[in-house]
Amino acid sequence: MEFYGKLCRKTYRIMIDKDYKNNFANEGELRSYLSKEFDIPTRLAWTIISEIKGRLEALKEENRYLLRVIDKELYKLDKDISGLEKSVRKLKEKSNKGKLSEQGLESLRRKKHRLYWLRNKKNKKRQKRDWIKEHLNSGEPFRMGFGSKRLFKAQFHLKENGYKDHKDWYEDYQFYRDHNVASMGAAAQTSGNQLSTLYYNKENGTYNLRLRKFDSKIKGKERYVWAENIRISYLEKEIRKVVQKKVLKPLYHRFVRSPKGYYLHISFDLDCPKTRESGYTSVCGLDYNDGFIELAVSDLKGNLIYQDHVKLVFHGTGNRAKTEMQQKINEIVKLCKKNNWELV
Repeated sequence: MEFYGKLCRKTYRIMIDKDYKNNFANEGELRSYLSKEFDIPTRLAWTIISEIKGRLEALKEENRYLLRVIDKELYKLDKDISGLEKSVRKLKEKSNKGKLSEQGLESLRRKKHRLYWLRNKKNKKRQKRDWIKEHLNSGEPFRMGFGSKRLFKAQFHLKENGYKDHKDWYEDYQFYRDHNVASMGAAAQTSGNQLSTLYYNKENGTYNLRLRKFDSKIKGKERYVWAENIRISYLEKEIRKVVQKKVLKPLYHRFVRSPKGYYLHISFDLDCPKTRESGYTSVCGLDYNDGFIELAVSDLKGNLIYQDHVKLVFHGTGNRAKTEMQQKINEIVKLCKKNNWELV
């Protein structure tokens, strides 16, 4: 995992460099460079390039979303500031005429203080919005930290975060920074993945995993590491079809390390049924929670046109709770029929 983390950071540095396109005509050349430079299989090089590329694209999308959030926050701040300014202006006029009580003067001071901080907050958000816009328009990649930002900042406050010294912090940071290994598969390969291959055990319904070592020079049986009797509970039937070659699909494996042990995440494409139009112009969706049902209705464009908070008095799985929920659902169904809403 440390070696994989090092390769990811190296690839990231190459891809954000200004001379990246001059040094490498395409991703194929970068793959060949990584494969020769570090003696790794080409499939692993592809995995690392895809991961870094995906992370950089995700950062772009995250900042585009952040722009929309900041615009909404600025709109609300403008409204709050405008309302406070009017209130402060009126109180000041009364104060100048000596018509304000001690309580009124205290209210004026509080509002002026709040107005100052709201303007300050607005200025910071506007600066952040301008920086994101400028960065997106420039086309430059966003900077990315490996390991969490919270853990990285902990080195500046060691005692507060429970660390004896910087070495103690660095060991923890290194553990979480290099905590995963990914393996990209292909449909034509055995069990949908060449580097990390699953084999099904008919006797007990478990899987044996064969992981290929990263060093391409190692040959024979020594180039593999085995993990046996792995149980897969979620979507196991779909994964078994790929492993037994009944369906040709790539399996994307990711090994994640935590203080409790190692976890295997398997990703693949599901064959979803084709979508169809229902004929309704409005859709009612329900969200069940502890003590209430949240109801929301949207039109064809996804705009919210109605919502309701349906309270539930009784809790648990008893008869009273079941009866109450049935009554509330009955009312909701009648409401949907009356307004011609499709119920989801």
